[in-house]
Amino acid sequence: MVTLRHPLELLRNFQDEYRESVPKITSPRMSKRKLQDIKKQFTYDLEEMKSLFDESVQVHNITTGSEKHQKLETQFERTERRILMSYLSAEFESKYEDELRNIVGSKDFFQLMEEIIGELSETDLVKEANEKLRDISRNSEEEETFLRFAGRITQLAEIASKKVKVLQEYFIDEAFNRNLTPEIKRYLLDQGMTGKSTTETAKYLDKMKKHKRKPNVNVINTRDLILQEQIDNLSAQFATFPDMLRDSLTSSISSIVQQQIRSFQSETGDVNRISTKQQSQSSKDLQRDDRAAPRRPQQNDFRRDSPNEQIS
Repeated sequence: MVTLRHPLELLRNFQDEYRESVPKITSPRMSKRKLQDIKKQFTYDLEEMKSLFDESVQVHNITTGSEKHQKLETQFERTERRILMSYLSAEFESKYEDELRNIVGSKDFFQLMEEIIGELSETDLVKEANEKLRDISRNSEEEETFLRFAGRITQLAEIASKKVKVLQEYFIDEAFNRNLTPEIKRYLLDQGMTGKSTTETAKYLDKMKKHKRKPNVNVINTRDLILQEQIDNLSAQFATFPDMLRDSLTSSISSIVQQQIRSFQSETGDVNRISTKQQSQSSKDLQRDDRAAPRRPQQNDFRRDSPNEQIS
């Protein structure tokens, strides 16, 4: 069996929890709505704290009305005041120090805050509800159901219309239909669901899973596709540009070298032909010279053909 903590320990826990988590009242220009929300939340929390405190008093056999019980009640009030003061920023508390000095409990505290910041009147509530109705939209990204969305609209429309039935229905229908896409409106028309109440329409759309998001499809038109292809081709060309330049230079150098070789071979051939022609001409000239020159006397020229002819 779990034993409830002692009243004093509970009070310390209450105070520690509030010290870390409460929103701060920092300026007289604070939203009246925010002040009202703080007041409402603290009222709920105070009721819960008081209930746990009284139960702990009984569990620990502390007699109601006894001196010990009275001291615990006084401690509870002091804890309540410390928690309330934790809502205030240091600057705000310093500015209204004199007025805050006489604060005892939550009633005194929030009365002073409403005097400084202002109390949220019925007119303020109506104005705020109308502004929210103008800006309200379904949380399609979170797949909020149409029925839940209609419920949020109804709450605001009830305040904005001051519970005037005809005006309330107008606010609900206007805000709901404004948030339907053209596709949904065409679907309702095709299904014969036009003219139905907001609640009936919302239930039908949820039944047909129209609150679910459709998968995103990336549509690329032909022009974009061609443009992307051209960009890819250009990128590839720029990426290989150094190689292209090297190949081009190599090809050019090779062409020049080959041209020089052919030119050299051509010149060499011409020289050879000239040399061969000159050698042939020289040979012919030598032969002509040999024929034209006088023949030198030979030994046989001094011999006589007849043996009887002797030289004396």
